[in-house]
Amino acid sequence: MENPKSYLIRVSNYDSETKICIFLMLFSLVNAALCAIGVFVTAVYFLIIKNKQKVLNKNNALGFAFATLSLVVSAVYLNFFGIAATVYFLAVLYIMLRFRQKADFQKINDIFTVMVLYSVIAFAVALIQKIFDLSAIKGRSASTFLNANYYCIYVSFVIIICLYRILFENKGVIFNSIITFINLAGMFLTASKMPWLGVGTVVLIMLIGSKRYKTLGILVVLAVIGGVALYILKDYNIAEKVGMNSFAKSFSDRYDYWNTAINGFLEKPLFGRGMLGFLKNSVDEGIKKLGGFTFNFTDFETSFDNLKHLGWHLHAHNILFDCLYNYGVIGTLMLFSAVLKRLKECYRINGKNSYTPVFIIVVSGLAAVLVDGIVDCQIVGIQTMFLCVFLFALTGVNLDKGEIM
Repeated sequence: MENPKSYLIRVSNYDSETKICIFLMLFSLVNAALCAIGVFVTAVYFLIIKNKQKVLNKNNALGFAFATLSLVVSAVYLNFFGIAATVYFLAVLYIMLRFRQKADFQKINDIFTVMVLYSVIAFAVALIQKIFDLSAIKGRSASTFLNANYYCIYVSFVIIICLYRILFENKGVIFNSIITFINLAGMFLTASKMPWLGVGTVVLIMLIGSKRYKTLGILVVLAVIGGVALYILKDYNIAEKVGMNSFAKSFSDRYDYWNTAINGFLEKPLFGRGMLGFLKNSVDEGIKKLGGFTFNFTDFETSFDNLKHLGWHLHAHNILFDCLYNYGVIGTLMLFSAVLKRLKECYRINGKNSYTPVFIIVVSGLAAVLVDGIVDCQIVGIQTMFLCVFLFALTGVNLDKGEIM
């Protein structure tokens, strides 16, 4: 582990934009409200402090076009949630593209270090929540994130960073191994199931990328043996005792959300309802059931209890269904095309001849989001959107040569 003093000295010598982005990363991990405030303040500051390079170019025009479409559609349907979320998305995208113009291997690594070190604090918070049952959802630690699954996607990113440092840099093996196990323990405290599959996918990609085929073979053999053992011992309900059956429950619990999303998509298949359209619909339906709703600030507690009983849901609990409901076919194709375009560019500059670390990092992060996205949609969270867009920004940086695309 690097000496903290040398780390602080190096960071203090960075340009102001990089220092702000490193500080903003810490802000984003501490609290959702602080993250949102930090993003908007930073975006306004960057708009005032202009630089010579243009943020909007042909490589990222599709991402801005998608946001513009979402903003227009949200306004048409008076989806104020969507308008606010899209403006936030644009602010995050703008910040990260500004940061990317001056990014290099060391700066990216220094932001990674912030995420890794903070994960220890996040685990301590999650442990306290578990002991005293302080989480919003009983028995599921969410640490400093709004939701246990959002905490899990952050944990996945930290594990990716640690594995990258162990397998590709061969540095701090003991330290990064300890951090990995701490974050796996944090994931256990969330009582989430699907993120484990996402982390398993990340490990698979990392081992293939680093050509650790022997280790990969051992893990595959162990997995097969474990599967056979579960089958042989099925009469002893081993799967139930280790929580394996909860995977199936993760799907069954979400059928109603998926059905609502599919039916809503079929109603407006082209452009959807704008960002967070699923949230707006669930709130509107809840208000209808209550026969109307007005927030009374003189009776805050009662009003807040009524608000909770609206039965609102932030997303459709599936990344594809949520996108189709919110953005329709046109918007979804634009969003996925923008991601694939950047991934293709990342492959061209970083992984064409060999799977270099930056390409593995980006692919692993995308895989974690998509695998967990089978039953969730982490990209809509305030903090997780910030983290995902940061990962997206890496697709334009050659971490080995410091080139910006």
